[in-house]
Amino acid sequence: MLNLFVILFVLSSAMAVVTAFLFLLTRKKLAEKESKLTAAESRISEIEANLTKTTEELKKEINMITERNIKLEIDKHKVENACYDQLNQIEKLKAAIKPDSFDGFFPICSNCKDIRDPKGYWHSIEEYIQSLSVTDFSHSLCPECAKKLYPDLFDGERKAICLKWKTGSDKPL
Repeated sequence: MLNLFVILFVLSSAMAVVTAFLFLLTRKKLAEKESKLTAAESRISEIEANLTKTTEELKKEINMITERNIKLEIDKHKVENACYDQLNQIEKLKAAIKPDSFDGFFPICSNCKDIRDPKGYWHSIEEYIQSLSVTDFSHSLCPECAKKLYPDLFDGERKAICLKWKTGSDKPL
């Protein structure tokens, strides 16, 4: 029986040693896994911090872009309104310089051909049309008036001196 006790004691001692060895081995593996887990948690914390920082930066940039878009929309509407106003002004000015802006009715003197403006003042045709538009006049004589006013310059149907008029044909007067 003593032998049995010795065997049991040796077996139990061996089991204790194996248990201790397994405990130490498990503890070592657990420590390695804890170390890896701690490193992973640290890396995750870094990534979360970077993501938070990046998210905040993106939110700031989005806010800045939104503010700029609002300002651009306001400026766009101002420009559109200014263009609309200018187009209206251009149309008003075009209407003001058109002779037919007075419904095509011009009171004109039958004798001297002066025109009366809406205020009641009389102007020569040239003055009146120039005041309504950017038209310039140069004065000349038509062939009929030239013959009436200066008959001595014409010999029958031919010119005595070199005066040229466009009459629609190439024949001299």
